[in-house]
Formats: sequence, structure tokens, C-alpha cells
Amino acid sequence: MHLRRAFISLLTLLALASPGPALADVNQAPRLPWVFDDAVMATRQHGNVLYVGGYFKTVSPAANVGGRFIELSSAAGTPARTFPAFPANSFIYAVVDDGAGGWFVGGGFHLQEPADRNYLLRFRADGTVDPAFAPVLNGPVYALWRSDDLLYVGGDFTQVSGQSRGHAARFQVSTGALTAWAPNVTGTVRAVRPVGNRVFLGGGFTHVNGIGRLGLAAVSALSGGTDGFNLGVSGGAGWVYAFAAEGSTLYVGGDFEQVGGLARQRLAAIDTSANMVLPFFANADAAVHALASNGSQLFVGGQFTYIGGASRRALAAVHLQSGGINPWNPGIADDPGVEAVQALAISGATLYAGGAFGRVSGQPRANLVALSASGNAQLLLPWNPGVDDRVRALAARPGAVVAAGQFAHYGTRAREGLAAVNTITGELLPFAPHVVGGVHALEVAGAYLYVGGSFTAIDGATRNGAAAIDVMTRAVLPWNPDVEGTVYVIRAHGSDVYIGGSIDAVGGASVWGLALVHPLTGARVAWEAGLDTDANVLTMETAGGLMYVGGTFTQIGGQARNRLAAINLATRTVTAFNPNVVGTVHAVSVHGADLYVAGDIISVGGQPRTSAAAVDRATGSPTGFAPALSGSVYDIEVVGSTAYLAGTFTTVNGASRRALAAVDRTSGLVTRPFNPLHGGTGHGRHLSVVPGVLVVGAQLSPEAGFVGGVPPNLQLFPIAGMTGAPGPPSTPLATIAGDVLRLDWSASPLGGPPTDFLVEAAATPGGAAFASLPNGSIAPTITIAGVPPGQYYLRVRARNAHGVSVASPEIGVAAGLQVCLAPPQTPDLRASVVGSSVTLAWDQAVGLATGYEMTAGTTEGQSNIGTFAVGAATTFGAEAPPGVYYTRVVARNACGVSAPSVDVPVLVGMAPPVVPEAAASVQGSTVTVTWPAVPGAVSYRLEAGSGPLLSDVAVMPTGSTGLVAVGVPAGTYYVRVHALTAAGLRSTSRELVVIVP
Repeated sequence: MHLRRAFISLLTLLALASPGPALADVNQAPRLPWVFDDAVMATRQHGNVLYVGGYFKTVSPAANVGGRFIELSSAAGTPARTFPAFPANSFIYAVVDDGAGGWFVGGGFHLQEPADRNYLLRFRADGTVDPAFAPVLNGPVYALWRSDDLLYVGGDFTQVSGQSRGHAARFQVSTGALTAWAPNVTGTVRAVRPVGNRVFLGGGFTHVNGIGRLGLAAVSALSGGTDGFNLGVSGGAGWVYAFAAEGSTLYVGGDFEQVGGLARQRLAAIDTSANMVLPFFANADAAVHALASNGSQLFVGGQFTYIGGASRRALAAVHLQSGGINPWNPGIADDPGVEAVQALAISGATLYAGGAFGRVSGQPRANLVALSASGNAQLLLPWNPGVDDRVRALAARPGAVVAAGQFAHYGTRAREGLAAVNTITGELLPFAPHVVGGVHALEVAGAYLYVGGSFTAIDGATRNGAAAIDVMTRAVLPWNPDVEGTVYVIRAHGSDVYIGGSIDAVGGASVWGLALVHPLTGARVAWEAGLDTDANVLTMETAGGLMYVGGTFTQIGGQARNRLAAINLATRTVTAFNPNVVGTVHAVSVHGADLYVAGDIISVGGQPRTSAAAVDRATGSPTGFAPALSGSVYDIEVVGSTAYLAGTFTTVNGASRRALAAVDRTSGLVTRPFNPLHGGTGHGRHLSVVPGVLVVGAQLSPEAGFVGGVPPNLQLFPIAGMTGAPGPPSTPLATIAGDVLRLDWSASPLGGPPTDFLVEAAATPGGAAFASLPNGSIAPTITIAGVPPGQYYLRVRARNAHGVSVASPEIGVAAGLQVCLAPPQTPDLRASVVGSSVTLAWDQAVGLATGYEMTAGTTEGQSNIGTFAVGAATTFGAEAPPGVYYTRVVARNACGVSAPSVDVPVLVGMAPPVVPEAAASVQGSTVTVTWPAVPGAVSYRLEAGSGPLLSDVAVMPTGSTGLVAVGVPAGTYYVRVHALTAAGLRSTSRELVVIVP
């Protein structure tokens, strides 16, 4: 009788609900506050977490636009001043201190606002462009050096302010005037350095003042005339890129194999008083781009992997006299062949290095790092501002460091091929495995995140093409199919895991295109897909006990099937479904009774279709859905009455649509204005749907049409007209000067759009608010004057006509000090579990934190287990009984407490259940949903919605493995089943589409 009451309750919920209206169009403005620096190829939703895979290396706050030039505090690594942003197509190659609090900047740029400057400018101490220094050059600047009141400039120009200057020039700093000094160099100058009464020039030139000089020359500091110095470089590319000097010794770095006819590979030392090459031997196996010395050792940056016979990647320290390699070894790392150090600067005992790299000493450092320049003690310093692209120039002075190059954003976090975003708050989660290669496929089953792609390793573990990660501990699991080839798709079904792609072998055994592997070990299961030789599987989707498979094959399971087939998941046999597609199938998507198909399609079932089509799932016959696209379609998703397409096309049915488009799901006609990339270039790669949001992954080209020049390779488009309260704000940050408090935060990218925000103040952590102050606008900031002295705990809520969000993380502040800045949100928290021992670690909150507190609870956001002060340490260890715990860390200083880190779940001594596989049947108006018992599950919950991933129709807990509803109204329902353990762990079935006629 109890089960019958459950059925009746479900029936009541279904009867009261209509199938619901079709979802509206999506907004054209995405809300994700993060920028991914390269292609996003796959996403997968698990609870509130969106896992993201691709070829990206960094993820940056979209609001932190650096504009190719940024001045940073040498203590905190945060921006010290604001400067005009350079255009997106700019490159900065050289920066030097102007001696008056400002900077000279050279490169390949045309700055139009706030002043018109080409290739060379001066920023004054207040961050403005110097109006008195306005030289006009006709080519880029690569080298700058200031010597007292003289500024030396080298580059690829031939004129300066209407006067002839052959790739080298000199200005008077105090007046900004161009001097008469004018050596005529035939070719590019990449390095300039005065030594004594001469100026040394390096680059790719052949003559200086008409006299043969190969890549290296000396000219008079007075007249610019060429003297007798003639130690040219040759071999390799024959270029000099960098100089350093100690007394009369000039160190030369570049891409050469001889200097003055003597063998010196890419690094040499020259006695400038005797004009001779010194017996200094530190040969490098690839180009040297940057040099810096501190009187005791020479720091060398470049693209090398060996120098002086020792293994050093991109950065090394050598003895000033002999060139012998010093033990100092920071361990610059990235994918093989990618890492490079292109800029160095020394300030006191600190060496700053910039270039193209992701890790240093095993720790994430996005293209910019600070290192101890004295011995090996504390080699890697906590300074970690991060930028999202290459650093080409560095300059430092006490208190400040300038980084410049081709980056767009700062505050960058290393996310190398895999990342995770909270889809409620928009926060980037501390999930950062290091993937060597690219990710194309993601699948979540139970506590396993299955990953497929072209990679060879994840977090140091060898994994070819396929791997699994524990979503709780984030550890790489032993699951290892060892794929030869690239995995494009992974799908889990019950105890089966299918992997498809351009595959030649799995586990050392030959297999073409598609394989079945064990869900816990990855070992190949003895099942033959029977694809033709060299055929690829590019897409798979399960629904109604079938798996639809698409790719380049013409045979599968011994049956003739052109590019599209269906496999019965119970029997693992090919069904009679045979749409007969001509052309490659890249993607399929199930929607009700139809299967949508996309790719490089010419025809389906004998009927012409261009790039996309739909077929009846029962008969395989094409429907009337017939969009005509001008290029390939890589993915397709249907939301309500609209089909969304991503690919390489520029038109759809004659309408201009670039890479992304929306069409009517019945006809394929362009009836929607959705065209967010109308001004961009590149490819749409991936589409998925999470509650209320269309997720778009792309591989777009940087250009001026994107903010900072960085393309939005991951975008979350909220559903237009979406109702409901806003999502909670995040990352609050308080600044106090006297009695004036400024509070800034980030609005949630999801939920209904807010109309304004409420700032709540409490006297104790988590206490009741004694004040609630609206900010009166959609701007995520408020400034409050006249704040009395005291300790306050602040949180923010967003609101609109539909309601008020839950609160943001809380931040503590102390008012009444002259200038006070609470620590920023604590960097990524990481957890590891060995038996019952739990270790938590986090990055230091540089320059602001004096101590940390660790909080643990049995549910997210709770602290019912306890709060533990850990002092200045950045680790915390404890023994814990079996269970699931949620942990977070906050930073403290005299001014207050930071917002907590993102909650990290810790699983001790318990295994989550295997994902259940539900099945549904419909007889008239009776719906039956069943699923197998799941080991370890103590209860189940069925959810039904009017759209994908929605639960607006029914939410039913049960202890049984089935539910029946009778008298269900006609419509389309989306149903899934959750299995729950005693500890609250949850796994989710694949979503079922249930159609009641």
C-alpha cells in the first residue's frame, strides 16, 4: 500500500502540471565571468558543477583586463595603478623605467586613446601618456635602454619624427627630444646596451654604417660611428636577442652557433675592452631570449632544454666567469616544446621571469613568476599575479614590477585542459589537473569523471587518450584503457563504458573506432563493434535503451550502416535503424521522437540535406528539418522549439550566421535572431544544456571584436525571459580608508537578472543582520561613508521582482584604521585522503594574510564540525572517520577575514554508488519508470521536468526501484533517477525523454 500511495502522489503531481511551454530563445549576451584562452571542446554537468575540457591553458577573470601592459605590486602581485589599455592586436616588446616614476614602452602597437602613439610612448608617474613625448616611428620597437638622461631605442624602423634613423635612435629623457645620434643599421635591432663609451647593438642585421657587421656590433656613444669591434655571429638563425653586462664583460644571447668565428651556441661572453670572445662555455640547445645578472650569477631565459650540458628547461643560472651551470633550478614546465622564458628582471634578491609557461617548481604560475635570486632557499616565491598569454617584457624597481607582452587579462589561473565552474554562482572551482594534450570528451558516472582526448598524461600519470578522475578527491584513478589514437566521445551505461574516436588499439589490442571497457579498471571488454578499417566514431548518445553512434564508418556489427547506427544496449547488437547518411556525422541529439544529426552531411535517406538533418527514431526516415548551412556543423542541441547549431558555417538558409545559429526545430528555418559571433572568426565546437542555460564551447580566433582580444571560448547563454530570483553574488572584497568602506563583488552569471543588491552587516560571523542596505543599482559595488569603528561581517544578496538570492560568502572587515584591506578570497583549496588521514592545502594569499582558519561541516557552507586556526601555515591535516565532509579556508589579517574558498568535498572511507540506469515505458497514459538496485544506495529520488534537467513536474523520494503513474497528461517529460547513500552521496541516471501521446 505504501508503494501505491507513492504512485498516487506522483500521479497527482503529473496531473496538476501541463507539459510546459517551449523554452524561449537564449540571450545573445553570455554571463560567464571567466575567459578561457583556447578551444573548449567538451562540457559535462554534474550537480551544480560544469566540467570543461579542451585545449586551454589558462582561465582568467573577464573583468581583469590588463591590455598588454600592467604594473604590479612587488609584494602582493596586484595591480598598482591603472594605465590605458593597448588595442587587441598590440604586442609590447620592451619596457624601461623612466627614472621619474613612469615607464617607456616600445612594441608593435598603435594606441589611439587617450593619445595617438605608434610603437613608442612614455607613461608618466600618474599613469597618463606623456604629451611632451610623442615620437612618430614607422616600425616596431624591440629594445629599450635608459642610461641616465639618454634613452636608446632599437627596432625595425627607418624613420623617427620625419628624420632618417636606421633601426636605432636615441632620445633625451628630460626633454623628450630626438638626438643627433644615428647609426645606420641594415636590419632589425633586438638588443641595445651601452658599455663604457660604446653602445652595443644586437639583432639580425648585416651592416652598420655601410660596414659589414653580422648580428652584433659596437658604435660610438658620441657619434654613432662604427668602430673596429667585429665579432659577428653566425650559424643557427644568426640573431642576437639579449644582452647583459658586468663591468667590461658583455654577455650575448640569441640563436647562433659561432661568435667571432669561435664555437659558442646561443650564449657567449665578450671582453669589450679587448674585443675578444672569452673562454665562457654555456652552450644551449635552443634560442636564448633574455639575460639578467646580479653580480654573482647570470640568469638565462629562452627555449632551451639543455644548457652547459645540464638539463634546464627555459631558465638557468650560470657562473659569470666560466659559464658553468649553477644548482639553481626552478623547473619551468609546460607541455614539451611549449615553454619559453622571454623576459627577465631583477629587483633586490628577487628575479622576475615572464614568457609562455604554466608551472614552475611543480606549482601553477601562468606566464609570470617570482624566484629567489640568491641560492636555492625558497626558490619559488608566492607572488603569483598570472596573465593569460605570453609576457615579452619585464621591468622592475623597488615596490613595482611591469609585465608587458600580448596578454589580455591578469589574475589568471592555470587550468590546463580541464576546469570546473559552479553553474549557480559562476565561481571557478579548484579543480586543476594538468593535462598534457587536449580533451575532447567528458562523461560523469557516479564518482568518476571519464576524460577522453589526445593527451598522454594527467597530473604526471601516463594516460593515453582516456583517463578517469575521482570527482570527490580529484585524484587520477587507476582506470587506464591505454588508447592508441584520439578519443572523441565517452558514454557510460550501467556497468558499461563505451569509448569512440579515431582509435587503432585499446590496451594493446587492435580495435577500430569504438570499444567497450570496464568502468572500474578500463580493461577492454571482449566485444567487437565491427567497424570497417580506419573508421572513426565521433559521437554517441543514449536514449530509450539504445545508443546512437555517428562517425565515418560504413559498417558496424557486421551490418552496412552509413555513418549512423543504433546499438541495443541490452544485447550490444546493431538494430535495424538505418538512416543511410552520406557524409561524416559529427554530432547527434535526441529530442522526443526525433534524432537530430549534424556534420558534413550531403543527404539522409536519399533526400538532400546540407550539414544538418533530423530523422524519425522509429523508422530512420528524414523529417522536414532541413537547414542549409555553408559549412560543417560540429554539434547540435534542441531546446524547446529551437535547434542550436555550432560549426564552421557563415550562413544558414542564406542568412548570415557565423559559427553559431538557432533555427526552428521542425523546419530548420532561421526564425531566431541568435547570432552572437557575427563579428568573430573561428569555429563553434560544442553545445550542451544545463538548467536554464545553453552552454557553448568554441575555438575562436583572437581579434579586436572580443574584449581584450581574447575570444569567449566558453559561453553560458541564459534563457531569455527567464524568471526566478537571481543567483548569489560571489567573491566580495572590502576596502576601508578612514571611515569610508567600499565593497565590491561579482554577480552570479545565472539565475534571473538582478535589479539591485542588498548589503547585510552582522556583528558576529554568520550572525543576524543588524543592517540591510540596498545599493540601488545593478552595479556590483557600494561605497558607504561614516562607518563607525568596529568589526563587521558583510554579505551580499541579489534581488529582483521574483525574489532575493541566498547570501554571498561572508567577509569580515575592521573599520577605524587609516587604510585597511582585508585579504582577498583564499586561493584554490586542495584535498587528499589516504585511509583516514585528510590533508588540505592552499596557496598563500600573498602580502595580505597573516593567518588562516579551516572550517568543516557535514553539508556545503556549514561549520558544524568545527573551525580550526592554523596560523600562517598553508596546510592542515587531521584524522577523520568514514563520511563526507565539506571544507573551506579563510584568510585573516588585522583588517578582517576574507571570503571563504570554494567548498571542497572530502570523501573518507566510502565509495559512491555506481550511476543507476533508468528505463521508462508508456502504455496509453500510464508511465512506468524502473531502475536496477544500486549497491550502497539507501534511497532513490525520481525527478521529472518539462524540459531538459528541470524538475518542475515531480520530485519523488522512494526506497523502491520503480514508480508507476497513471492518467498522465499528454506531453513530453524529462525524467532522471538519483541514487543516494547514507552519507548523502548522489549519482544520477541518464535523462529519459518520456512522450505520452
